[in-house]
Amino acid sequence: MATGTVGPMSAARMNHARSQRASTRLLPADATCCSPSDAAAIGRTLGGFSSIQVRNVVSTGGKHPRLNAPQERQRMRRLTGEELKRAALVTNYPSELPALLVAGDNGGIFLRPSIHGPVVAALNSTFPTFARSVIATVEIAHEDASPFEFAMALGRPEEKLGWKNDTPVGALAFSGWTRISKPFELHDLKVSVREIDRKWLTIYLAIKLPRGSKPMPSNAFWRKLLLVWD
Repeated sequence: MATGTVGPMSAARMNHARSQRASTRLLPADATCCSPSDAAAIGRTLGGFSSIQVRNVVSTGGKHPRLNAPQERQRMRRLTGEELKRAALVTNYPSELPALLVAGDNGGIFLRPSIHGPVVAALNSTFPTFARSVIATVEIAHEDASPFEFAMALGRPEEKLGWKNDTPVGALAFSGWTRISKPFELHDLKVSVREIDRKWLTIYLAIKLPRGSKPMPSNAFWRKLLLVWD
């Protein structure tokens, strides 16, 4: 029988054959290999993740979202004369002269203050669905008039607001009282809802006498009302 030694190249081939046989034994009984490359891949170890962690980091110095859209992107519409004619008094104080008048030609709404308390008019269901704000332009149109305070509120048509205190009870939004002292100066008041409502709301216009003021002469006008959408 012939004998001999195994060269370096033959030993490498033998080791490779042993590794292939060992890899083949790891296959399930019904597994088949289609090519040498598939068989070689069996011996490889696949890496993977045992778990995944997600971290949510919130910066304490971040800015809060804007309540309203930028002014240049907001849509506006002025209340028409027909809509202003819906104004009706909510308060009922004794007065020798009318406490509420609606000027023709879209001239606005006139309210006469009273010594008995705030005089309030309601524009029922004139604040549309999905609107954000209403802006009023007000004026004292008499040179001898005393300083007055103006305010606006928004409420649901089926609910009656209480005006005994400085802030109306039951209002969804309130502008606060704005004191106007000089006649023939236009001033803007604004009231906004934080949450968009899917129902029409009522706009309330109010006027009252600050301490030391007289109800006459008055000529207190709400010149125009603008509805604003985001």
